Amino acid sequence: MSTESLAEEKHLVSIICRTLGRPELQQALQSIASQDYPNIEIVLVDAAGNNPLNSAAAGDRPLELVTTGTALTRSQAANAGLDAAHGKYIQFLDDDDWIDPTHVSQLVNKLENSSEVMAAYSSTQKTNAAGDFLDYVFKEDFDPILLMRDNYIPIHAILFDSTLLKQGCRFDEAFDIYEDWDFWLQLSQHTHFQHIDSITAYYSCLLYTSDAADDLLCV
Repeated sequence: MSTESLAEEKHLVSIICRTLGRPELQQALQSIASQDYPNIEIVLVDAAGNNPLNSAAAGDRPLELVTTGTALTRSQAANAGLDAAHGKYIQFLDDDDWIDPTHVSQLVNKLENSSEVMAAYSSTQKTNAAGDFLDYVFKEDFDPILLMRDNYIPIHAILFDSTLLKQGCRFDEAFDIYEDWDFWLQLSQHTHFQHIDSITAYYSCLLYTSDAADDLLCV
């Protein structure tokens, strides 16, 4: 069976990448290009608003560039990505993080074999800016009560069904940080999440200055 035929049999996954055009973007895009899941589109959101973005590392993956010509906050960039996404399933991958080649396929399989669950997430390894593993893994099983207290699910760990957006779930643009936490709380009002105890996502701790542009993707 051809790659094209296989892709047509699989539901489309949209990966939304908010970026400021930092060098780390190439690693993030390469990790998407390397996914063993065949049917993925990349929604690349130019959060800086005026960056010439190099997307060569995306390879042959279909890519849609979203740019408004003005700088976007974290929440605005996320919503712009949601508006442009076409997939049945959606996930985020900010430009300083990356995922293993099996990340998407494992999460899709979990959702498609768990009819009552519309969001699934992997464990996530914390790293330093050089990519060295730190002594912390986000690996908590889903607990909706704990989620009200702690933001224990990194944004790129989760894959969710896009039909949840029809319930009114959207990033609150009043938030400059923890916008993903608020979004998970919204999703959790409509579905439980399924945790896969497998590390397939990597969360890079990059340190930037505190002006608005550099804070966009770093918490």
